[in-house]
Amino acid sequence: MSQTIPAVVLGASGYVGGELLRLIAGHPNFELAAAVSDSRAGTRIGNSFRHLAMVCGDQEFVAHDAWLELLDSGGKLALFSAAPHGASAGAIAGALKAAAKKDIDVHVVDSSADFRYTRAAAYKNVYGSEHGAPDLLSQFACAVPEHAAAVKKPHIGHPGCFATAALLAAVPLVQSGLTSAELFISGITGSTGSGQAAAGRHPSPGTQQQPVRVQTAGTPALAGDCATDQCRIRAQNAGAFRAALRSVCARHSRDPAGQGEEKSVGRRDTLRFRAGL
Repeated sequence: MSQTIPAVVLGASGYVGGELLRLIAGHPNFELAAAVSDSRAGTRIGNSFRHLAMVCGDQEFVAHDAWLELLDSGGKLALFSAAPHGASAGAIAGALKAAAKKDIDVHVVDSSADFRYTRAAAYKNVYGSEHGAPDLLSQFACAVPEHAAAVKKPHIGHPGCFATAALLAAVPLVQSGLTSAELFISGITGSTGSGQAAAGRHPSPGTQQQPVRVQTAGTPALAGDCATDQCRIRAQNAGAFRAALRSVCARHSRDPAGQGEEKSVGRRDTLRFRAGL
């Protein structure tokens, strides 16, 4: 029988936190140890997520300063963060430091944008603020699970929603050589993409809501097996797409700038990715 690993979700009361709780509840190797939320601490998880009422029973949300007490020393931990962009890095850094004091072996999956870049300067260039835990950036790999065949880093930063949708659609076509044609991807998100606390952005019953964000991406001259030696990428938020695509295409060159600006690295074919908000 496989070992059951305790799982903790930081920022567990939002949309992403609820999805993580649902996935953990149905996973054969995870057992929910703590759903962390300062705003909902002391209330039942099922009160916030009715569809989880049966599986979570009487289990309650716990505060950030209380969840570590629920874990035994010297064990393993799967730590999932659904904290907001900009806040997740600091929360993860604090959790790792606290877990180390109890000799807990931790592996992190971050759902925010905080660990999608390998350099703090690249993060600041895109998000306009200093990174919350720059010393941890080298410990994270950015990829979707379907494309992370061999991850050598201890932690994962998940690509964003648009990048994930683009990768799941494009990578199988590119890797298998089924197309060498020009690819275009249009993504539209509704009001829920801005989270539960996005006041004034969720439509009222019986009304219509325009998409909150529309993003279009094109990849002209995308090589059939992505065996590119030259890469030009221009996008404010193309870093996650680029990093994840590189993780599944071993011969894909690395952009040393990593800042979402147009850069040339190499000698031969061309991959272009354009995106805009």
